[in-house]
Amino acid sequence: PSQSPSYSTIGLEEFIEQRTPESDRDQYGSSGLGDSPRQKAFDWLSQDPNLGLYSDDRILQRYALATIYFSLHGDRWLNSKDWLSFDIDECSWYSAAGEACNKDDQIVSLELRSNSLQGELP
Repeated sequence: PSQSPSYSTIGLEEFIEQRTPESDRDQYGSSGLGDSPRQKAFDWLSQDPNLGLYSDDRILQRYALATIYFSLHGDRWLNSKDWLSFDIDECSWYSAAGEACNKDDQIVSLELRSNSLQGELP
């Protein structure tokens, strides 16, 4: 089977769309729902000045974490230290469990208990 195109060969919207379940595809990008958590995550990620430096996996990881942040009203959390920081690796964003990533910089544990979470995950 052929590999999916990478972010570097297609636009961000198409890149994320190709990796999103079909039932969720209208919730971000130029045809999206404007104020949905996925749209906010897409808008945030598209503004990241470092976007061109990230691997495809890291782009998807940052998009997923931003979607969690917006879905659970991260702006109201008791501790949102470093979340959505462009210049701070997402492995260093606040998690009650401490280190959230493995040696390959993949999120393996995310603990946000007792952090005033509201909302629901998509």
